Amino acid sequence: MTENFINTILCLIISMVLYSNYYFNKINIVELYLWGISFNTFSIIDIGPTINVFFFINVFVLLKYLSKIFNLKNKFNNYIIFFIVFPLSIHILLLIFNNYFFIYRVSDNNLISYYFRPVYFYIKSYLFYFISGCVVYLEREKLQNYNYENTFKKITIVSILISFLQIVLKIYLDNPLINGFLGLNDLGKRYEYQLFGLTLVRVQAFFYEPKGLGMFLGISCFLFLKNQKLISFFIVFIVGVMTVSQTFFVIFLMSIPILILRNTTIRLRSQILMILIGVSFVFTLFSNYKLNLLDVSSSIKDSYLKKMVYDRALSRYNYNDTNNELFGMPLQGDLELPVKNYLSDYPILLVSGYGAGFNRFIPDEYFYGQWNYEPRRYENLEGHIDMGWFFIVAEFGVLFFIVFFKYFTNINIKNDNDKMFYILLFVAFFFARIEYLIIIFYTLFKTKDTQC
Repeated sequence: MTENFINTILCLIISMVLYSNYYFNKINIVELYLWGISFNTFSIIDIGPTINVFFFINVFVLLKYLSKIFNLKNKFNNYIIFFIVFPLSIHILLLIFNNYFFIYRVSDNNLISYYFRPVYFYIKSYLFYFISGCVVYLEREKLQNYNYENTFKKITIVSILISFLQIVLKIYLDNPLINGFLGLNDLGKRYEYQLFGLTLVRVQAFFYEPKGLGMFLGISCFLFLKNQKLISFFIVFIVGVMTVSQTFFVIFLMSIPILILRNTTIRLRSQILMILIGVSFVFTLFSNYKLNLLDVSSSIKDSYLKKMVYDRALSRYNYNDTNNELFGMPLQGDLELPVKNYLSDYPILLVSGYGAGFNRFIPDEYFYGQWNYEPRRYENLEGHIDMGWFFIVAEFGVLFFIVFFKYFTNINIKNDNDKMFYILLFVAFFFARIEYLIIIFYTLFKTKDTQC
């Protein structure tokens, strides 16, 4: 059996098991989505890594609720129409831009992909995000007493156990067949690293990437810290470090000001903006003093934390200039940086974005010097963006981002714990692709506090 075959079979089995549990009321709709996200390492790789467990459970849910979703008789129907039609209008605007400014060099062989790529993107990803919100609304009565923190804790426990198993088997066995069952597919080989003579791997449990697990554990750290479960917090923190993900540390650090502001009367949107401005200020300071920090690093004795946290954070910066930074934050050279440079050359695209799913049409020369340059040229490798806000600005434009931000921060959450959690989700969204969580929990909290 090949790794791809194992991955495909496990993807289908896990998708059906999760949906069966939901169908027979063993888990609710929010639990279904959260568990689906945590198994996204399993996909039909021969088609694409995004045809994964989360994709299939969305298909199953859509088939169940298709007729009801488009027959909603209140303002929630306007929400669906707006967020589906608005980006489509932006894409039409983009096509007009391209006719006049020749932003994309599209060959005759790519014309079909050029015009229909957004349709594929909508069906595969974007449409499901907002339909998930509609389904949560339809099942709002079942969710009135739902404790989402328990679900996060259960997924965290399972993920930690899997992570430790991945580390142990990687060190002592490293068998391709077993790696396939453990979610360490071919992509996982990119996350191997050498430390003190050992070949280790960045743990990811059954999330698609270590970054995904890091994001989830960062949120879990906040929940355990908030509830003063210090032993659980310490264990989760250790595994979060083992993801070697900067996302984990950023989300964890952002949870501290949220806890400090927990008893204030500051509006939710204002708190989000204050925290993001503060984070940007810290990143800018880090950037301005990176040479001094490098000198400090050379004087510190080597340790796991130093190599995997401190040194790795410094390695993200370019010491010759700040071209790879945005608001002080270092951008990944193979993901966000080429997009930033491309938008800098064509600033008119900030209005419309470069188009839904159009990363593939960014000229390959913007990726020169990165590992994905050759695969993009000769293997039609698809690109992606990991930062949530950057993704929306790049693909749909600043205007849509402003509308998205204003809409999903226009909520009055009465419960302080729910409010803090939602604020954390939103600030985490600026560093990770978790727009689906924003939409799901916006709907959950909105329907809890109002008769929406």
